[in-house]
Amino acid sequence: MPVGGLKAGAVVDFSGETTLREPDGPRGQYKHGFRVLNDSAAEWQNFYSMQFEVNLPDASEVELMATILCAERSVDVSETPSSGTVRVSGQGWHMITLPWSAFDFEQANFGFLKYVKEFKVAAKSVDGKAAKLQLRNARVVKAPVVSLAAEIRGKSAAQNGSVEYAVTVGNCTGVEQSVALSFVKYGWEEMTAGVEPGSLQLAPGESRSVKVRVKISNRVPSGGHETQVLQAIANGDAANASQLNFITTSRVPNPFILHNAARWLEVRDRIAKYRGRRKRRMSSSRRRRIGRFQKSSTQPKRPTTLTVRMCSRRRRRTT
Repeated sequence: MPVGGLKAGAVVDFSGETTLREPDGPRGQYKHGFRVLNDSAAEWQNFYSMQFEVNLPDASEVELMATILCAERSVDVSETPSSGTVRVSGQGWHMITLPWSAFDFEQANFGFLKYVKEFKVAAKSVDGKAAKLQLRNARVVKAPVVSLAAEIRGKSAAQNGSVEYAVTVGNCTGVEQSVALSFVKYGWEEMTAGVEPGSLQLAPGESRSVKVRVKISNRVPSGGHETQVLQAIANGDAANASQLNFITTSRVPNPFILHNAARWLEVRDRIAKYRGRRKRRMSSSRRRRIGRFQKSSTQPKRPTTLTVRMCSRRRRRTT
């Protein structure tokens, strides 16, 4: 996807810094139900990296700093830009690929990529002076070479049944790619996975759909699941292969809720039975306590040592 409305192949000459800004839409920031949208910003959350080309006039080393700035979402809070720095050298055109991990924001906090407003590129030489460069083909891509995407990546079916997934394979480069599709084998798989077609020839920027089918063996118990890993290798470059995971489950027969109507009646009966037992235990223990009290109250009290001494003194006085 192009950045800032810059057309493919268009060259931007700049010295020191250049800014690509998303055009303003008619509404700006607005709410759509519970979601906050902005038609004046670009959404980059579902992409992998920023990519652009720079042309160096000579062989000297140049430092490039790319900065992402999102649109203001609140009047009281200013947005913090995120930057990533790389160095290049050598005369001519260079392809720069900056995944989001190359930027200095917390990778778990990537929500701001939904509202990108500006993208800046600053260039300076080793001695700190502004460098004169050319920039072209600034865009965001979904993968380094080939992208794999599927709206649904988890399904279930009965034993001996099968499920099917729709997958989109895209060429994220500017050259033609010959793509081979296969599955990564972990070991001890009981489900059989296949993809049709197993190979594609994609033009630059082209996307095509394939079908992934998974057959569930009768050896997989109800509720058991396996993960299928689809990989795409473009032009023999397995080091940059893309992968996509699917989770397929052996369906549990209905009803699979533990506490259905009959089970809840059993729980109620057990509660009533437990309460009855508790009442009987409490009543029996209470009777035992009452019995011990009554027995102790009927027995004559033994005289204390003080009482015996006082009685003996009185006897001596009278005698």
